[in-house]
Amino acid sequence: MAPESEPRARSSAWRRFAVPLLRLAGGVGAAAIGTYVYLIVVARDLGPAGYATFSGFWAVVVILGAGVYLPIEQETGRRGVDVRDLGVPRRSLGRSAVLAALVVTAALAALLLASWPVVDEFLGSDVVLAAALVLGAVGYAVQYPVRGLLSAERRYGWYASVLGAEALLRVVLVLALVALADPGPGVLAGVVGAAALGSAVVGLAGARSGGLRLAVSPMTLLRSTGVLITGAVALQTLLYGAVLVGRLLPPEGQEEAAGRLLAAITVTRIPIFLFQSLEALVVPRIAELALRGDVPVLVAAVRRLVLLVAALGAATVLGSALAGPALVSLMFGADFTVSHTTMALLGLGTGVFMVAVALSDVTVSLGGHVRMALSWMAGLVAGALSLLVIPGFDLQVTLPLVIGSVVAAGLLGRAAQVRVQGLAVPAAGR
Repeated sequence: MAPESEPRARSSAWRRFAVPLLRLAGGVGAAAIGTYVYLIVVARDLGPAGYATFSGFWAVVVILGAGVYLPIEQETGRRGVDVRDLGVPRRSLGRSAVLAALVVTAALAALLLASWPVVDEFLGSDVVLAAALVLGAVGYAVQYPVRGLLSAERRYGWYASVLGAEALLRVVLVLALVALADPGPGVLAGVVGAAALGSAVVGLAGARSGGLRLAVSPMTLLRSTGVLITGAVALQTLLYGAVLVGRLLPPEGQEEAAGRLLAAITVTRIPIFLFQSLEALVVPRIAELALRGDVPVLVAAVRRLVLLVAALGAATVLGSALAGPALVSLMFGADFTVSHTTMALLGLGTGVFMVAVALSDVTVSLGGHVRMALSWMAGLVAGALSLLVIPGFDLQVTLPLVIGSVVAAGLLGRAAQVRVQGLAVPAAGR
């Protein structure tokens, strides 16, 4: 390569990375703003008691979205790398992903009916809230596969448009409901599913006709995604365990604790939205480097990712400890009060959790689905067992995330290291 062409090549490579990242960051930023406006409007309209009931719905719907349907998006994006490099034109990847998600949704509906007495009590015997949960699952069953297809096609502008459309719909719908009616938690919760379906339509408009094509059936996709779903559900349950504990185990006289906790958790999760702008790039990019056997570039990419997320985690701890309580009251209202200690521990848990998620994404990108699932299950078990020995309600809702994330991060770090070393050995032998 001529000397004058090297700067041009580096500039072109930077644009290929920076432009998609900026587009995704814009979409994730819109999603973050839309989510926070939505939750703030709901909290201020319902108050701590009503928001405590809503918090049960929100925890479950997030676990479903990020735990059940996000793995289908990730697997769709990962398999899109195979389509470009292997070119097996036999079946629509997008159609297979949607059908797989709908099969999962049908299974979830059956589980909901089978466990109705428990679900009914958890949701405060609000049938409308349960219906909103079903609507949310259906919306995600369409939206997440579409996002995976757009990620596989590298259509990051359209991917960002899906996130932005969902955010806009959430804000417009919740403001209209609050202004024109006196909605309860169930009606306000229905906004989540409606916005997901609406944004999926936007994504379908941007996907290439027919989608990527390869030899993969819905059941094949389900089999490869099943392990991912197990790990991701464990991951999200660990993340929102504080809300579940606050909802299920509040001391007498602290029934509104789950509502306040959800407000506090929402504030400490702000950096996660920043990190999510990287995730849609991480899985396909690392999978592509692994497929090419480009080990030095892969190692450098993983190192940069972990350092960046660790710095973001440190900032989360500091910001939560210093400004967290004031920010919670400012955003959600004077009735939502949380201590500095609680915010610091929630920030610490979020910071360690983000590092673990980064290592989890690397492990999944390199095909370590089983190790990912086992690591998050071990973290969830460690967090759950810690409830047996941790004294005091405040510590019970904050420390399990710290403990579980530390366990998961350690196991996932080792798993990622083993997968990278496995790639390096064949590369060295060539």
